[in-house]
Amino acid sequence: MLAHRLQLYLFGDHSYILFKWRDNTVVQSSLKINAYI
Repeated sequence: MLAHRLQLYLFGDHSYILFKWRDNTVVQSSLKINAYI
């Protein structure tokens, strides 16, 4: 596992993924996806 902590936030078709690494560096990436849950 590369990410120490993974948080996924879904806002309609937009999802925001927050990766918290072991050195407390937070990397945010925004994705345009079609989520059917």
